Amino acid sequence: MLLAVARRSLSNAGRFSRNRTSDASRLTEVIASRSAVGFRPISTIEVKHTSKAIAQGVFQKVWSEDGGIKHHMHIPAFIGGGPIDPTKTDETDPETFLASALAACFTWALGAAARKEGKTLPKDVRVAAHFLAVCATADTHIGPSTSNPSVLRLAASLEVSIPGWALADIEKLSHEAHRLCPFSSLVEQGAELETKVVERVADF
Repeated sequence: MLLAVARRSLSNAGRFSRNRTSDASRLTEVIASRSAVGFRPISTIEVKHTSKAIAQGVFQKVWSEDGGIKHHMHIPAFIGGGPIDPTKTDETDPETFLASALAACFTWALGAAARKEGKTLPKDVRVAAHFLAVCATADTHIGPSTSNPSVLRLAASLEVSIPGWALADIEKLSHEAHRLCPFSSLVEQGAELETKVVERVADF
């Protein structure tokens, strides 16, 4: 049985910059200046991981610094594209990347939360992540907008199933997993987003 455990609106704080401060340094300064929701103000920041990817052309191709992603990007139907050809295994849309990342990260967080309780999750635990592209009005109402249909937002939901577990126990574990999962925090609280204007985006 699937249990819906979360539905969040995806938001971010956009900034433009021309400074040459490193991404990690700049973003850690910004994060440290904020107070985490429900926690004490952040006093120290330690960068645990960085990921970088480049997109070239309008929905042409994208690749990651570590070489793990080399994909052709597909234009989603809601902005004028068509259905994805299932025979093209190297083609997907950005929203699917987001859903895959959220599902994978939350599965890890469930396992980490279970280990804290001295438990081990079965191999067939499943997390389904859904990203919905929706129209939103200026007052952040999520849903169809007739006043400003060009404003698009993303909403997300998760479904979690752990065979052999009671639904109440799954829900309890999921609450702890939300606290541990970076992508869950991204969806729930938003991310620090800075846009840096440069002469040319350098290759890796």
